[in-house]
Amino acid sequence: MIAARLTVVAATLLLVPVLRADASLHGTVRDATGGAIAGAHLAATRPAGAAPCETTSAADGTFTLDCVLPSDVVRIEALGFTPVEVSPRDSLHVVMMPAAYTQAVVVTASRAEGVTTSGAAPVSILTASDLALLPPAPLDDALKTVPGFSLFRRTTSRAANPTTQGAGMRGLSASGASRALVLADGVPLNDPFGGWVYWSRVPAAAVDRVEVMRGSGSDLYGADAVAGVVQVLTRKPGDGSVKVDLEGASHGTARASLFAGGSHGPWRGTASGEAFTTDGYTLVSEDERGAVDVPATQRYDSGRLGAGYETPGFYARVVGDVYAEHRGNGTPIQTNSTDIRQLHLDLGGTVAGGSWNVTGQTGDQSYDQAFSSIATDRTSETLTSRQYVPAVQHGFAARWQRGWEGVDVLAGADTRDVSATNNEQTFAPSGTPRPPTHTGAYQRTSGAYLQFTLRPASNVTATVGARGDLRQPSRDEGFFDGDSAFSPRASLTWTASSLVVVRGSIGWAFRAPTLNERYRGFRAGNVLTLPNADLVPESLRAVEGSVLFTPRRGALRITVYQNGLDDAVTNVTVSSTPQLITRQRMNVGAIHALGAEIEGEWRLTAALSLIGSSALTHSRFADYAPLEGLTTPQVPGWTGAIGIRGAGPGRVAISAQIRAFGSQFEDDRNTLVLNSGSVTDVTVLRPIGHRASAYLSFENLFDVDYDVGRTPVRTIGQPFTLHGGVHLTIGR
Repeated sequence: MIAARLTVVAATLLLVPVLRADASLHGTVRDATGGAIAGAHLAATRPAGAAPCETTSAADGTFTLDCVLPSDVVRIEALGFTPVEVSPRDSLHVVMMPAAYTQAVVVTASRAEGVTTSGAAPVSILTASDLALLPPAPLDDALKTVPGFSLFRRTTSRAANPTTQGAGMRGLSASGASRALVLADGVPLNDPFGGWVYWSRVPAAAVDRVEVMRGSGSDLYGADAVAGVVQVLTRKPGDGSVKVDLEGASHGTARASLFAGGSHGPWRGTASGEAFTTDGYTLVSEDERGAVDVPATQRYDSGRLGAGYETPGFYARVVGDVYAEHRGNGTPIQTNSTDIRQLHLDLGGTVAGGSWNVTGQTGDQSYDQAFSSIATDRTSETLTSRQYVPAVQHGFAARWQRGWEGVDVLAGADTRDVSATNNEQTFAPSGTPRPPTHTGAYQRTSGAYLQFTLRPASNVTATVGARGDLRQPSRDEGFFDGDSAFSPRASLTWTASSLVVVRGSIGWAFRAPTLNERYRGFRAGNVLTLPNADLVPESLRAVEGSVLFTPRRGALRITVYQNGLDDAVTNVTVSSTPQLITRQRMNVGAIHALGAEIEGEWRLTAALSLIGSSALTHSRFADYAPLEGLTTPQVPGWTGAIGIRGAGPGRVAISAQIRAFGSQFEDDRNTLVLNSGSVTDVTVLRPIGHRASAYLSFENLFDVDYDVGRTPVRTIGQPFTLHGGVHLTIGR
């Protein structure tokens, strides 16, 4: 079976025609999916003192280089892509591969565009081209390649119950609630009631890039960013652009994703949507499954519609999005569905020598879930409860920023209200319904921040700032009667040379418990988790340092960190029997985490790069006697990835990667072990003309059976999956 799959991969590579060597002084610059790369810099080689011969690609990726000589070599560079050197041809159509690391000034690290405050924390960037070179999957799967990123259990969101789709970073494990804030163009994607994430809410065709800031982010983003920030940034409309992704895959999987955008004068408009369906796979391992175990199915539809008006001194944008999904969670009774609607208004312009921005967002959603008790021999199940949770949330934010010669200033404030009701119907073992319960919940979190970025020397940047937050846990309490938090941060960046950049920072952060953790219990397999209305916020102290090396043929970044999370919220085991494990969310003293992250790229040839990353993590409970010294659950001791990617004959893009992970524990008592494992993925893209590409992806090529959960029944990860599809891009 393995040999057969390798033969299919090899045959795919051989079915590629050899690129014709024509001579030309004009052409196009595109990424592996056929998308245009605007602003690429092209320069021909010239002797010292000779007049330069250079140009820049236009919005549609086209260029003309009239002064080039037949003997020249043309070097092409674009932000976020590996440089390419080519000989002149009559029709020079260049395909650029994404770089493993880019030093772009990112929006997420500074919470604003145009202010150079990105030195505070290392940021990993996944562009649309990066994502195209991975097997088509939800965003959380792609983020597993980022060192230090981890999910609750290891289950892809194609198969996981949405209430377990939280993210953690750097030894701060996720539970259902995410310890990382996830945004789409600045708007939170974290569920307002539970903190988990619907990773597929943004259509894949609309994604321009994803920025992952690891480390405390509460100094700018507040309560949900204790472990870091993940931001999805969507495509800009351009003068007229369309992007279509069509996919079919094994396990009855199909996906269609569309983005369209355009502009007329100052007016802008975008529309995107995605439909997905999969028959899924059976989650329980073959040696433990029974008649009750069926494949975990998923169906979802998402849509986003935006309009805007932009002039040099003012802009106004409005975006509305909807999301609806239905899941089967591996047994006939356990199903859930979600409906989300959200509206976001964004205004901005210039004032007082700087720029201002005001945003408002509102939304509502509903979540419906059924739980069951499964017989020990897994031949039958009994309905135990149904939950219906409607929630409403509103938010407002404002910021102002200005840059001077030696300092940038960023100031802002925001507030967010969430109200929800947990409507629960439980059932006796006989199936008789018990009296229903209705638990209302409310939470308001408000904060203000101020940050200064100083440049005392041409090669030194210092960032200092702080944020204060207040959490109002009920409408009955006054604004100042709830919890408060102060989150300062300071960082220093020193550019030692053109090849070496050194960064260091220290900061404090916090996370307020979600309404879900306080008021809603849930059941997974034979594990029952109880809520705790008395939870208090977590607080973090984070110290980190990093060194970035950027030789001409590659890049290497090494980061070390130390995290101390006080009053850490975790699921504590309170009783355990063969029939039922009962846990409750509790504050448990502290989590101490020490770790190192390594990521880099080396260009073996002009067309082939070696990429890799790894993370080493030592995370333990402290200051809580029942768990003292035990390993933090859902945190692997090590993870790593190594791969190659490049352009082959016929401008074919090739990507192959092995991702490995160490063992981790499912539970707080370290009795349920998820063993180490590895997964191999291969993707091949072949251009179809200059605006489209077809691809084949081999996910989990060797069909490795690896652990993702123990409840306490062993559940397994995504089996071998063959994907095939087409990317089509028109315009930018």
